[in-house]
Amino acid sequence: MISKKLFLPAVLIFCLLFGSGLAAEDDSINTISEFLQKNQFEQRRQLERISDPDMLFADNFNDFPGFEDDLYKLKHHSVGRAFLYSLILPGAGEIYTGSKLKASLFFGIEIFSWYQYINKYGDGQDLEDQYRDYANQYWDPGDYRAWLVDVMGVPSDTLPYRGEDGEPQTFTHHLPDFKTQQYYEMIGKYEQFVFGWADTDYNEGDSLSKTHRVTYLQLRDESNSKFDAARNYAIVSIANRIISAFDAALSARKLNKKADRFSEVRLKARLADYYGERIPKIILTYNFY
Repeated sequence: MISKKLFLPAVLIFCLLFGSGLAAEDDSINTISEFLQKNQFEQRRQLERISDPDMLFADNFNDFPGFEDDLYKLKHHSVGRAFLYSLILPGAGEIYTGSKLKASLFFGIEIFSWYQYINKYGDGQDLEDQYRDYANQYWDPGDYRAWLVDVMGVPSDTLPYRGEDGEPQTFTHHLPDFKTQQYYEMIGKYEQFVFGWADTDYNEGDSLSKTHRVTYLQLRDESNSKFDAARNYAIVSIANRIISAFDAALSARKLNKKADRFSEVRLKARLADYYGERIPKIILTYNFY
């Protein structure tokens, strides 16, 4: 009796385990079937891609330029634009053509030239103000006209006077009515105006300015020297612009020639048969004239 009671539960347990095993086996069979189907689909897809040259070319050679494309992708530069850029601002054309070192050189010369021009021109103006103030203090147009009347016998240097031989003569220069640039030039440059200086006396026959005229001429000469230096730096600036403009134009032309030369290089890719297999092949061509 006991053996029957034990036998029946054992049979039931065996049936349950066997049924679950069959169910698990069915799930495994379904999973394996799906895997095989998926694997067959991938294999068929790969086979289609291999058999289609266009698809294979597109997948593997997208990075290559087309047959008509420039291999080096060199940029074309406008010669006129490069020239104009540097003519306006030295070094700008060199930046346009990619030469930063020469651009720095030309731009540095331009900055230095303008700095010196402004500096020297300012010094010249300061000295000009000094010699004009000095002339206004030590040269008197009233004394000059008094000499005309008392010694030469005429009220103005525009009128003829009698020379030592009694013949009428004319003055070589006429003092401007206003204190212009010519006015300040003449009173120091010509002997005719020497009696306007405070350290001369025509009554004593002293026609040599001992100090004032010499000091005045020195100040004026220093001022003119500064203006000359400023003008020279302006010339340097102009020359720098012209040289920079031509250099930029020549550089652009050289780059364009290089681009034209390398534009004859072509690269293309294709599939080729090799011992029954299709393999990728790269072809590089160059056109000679």
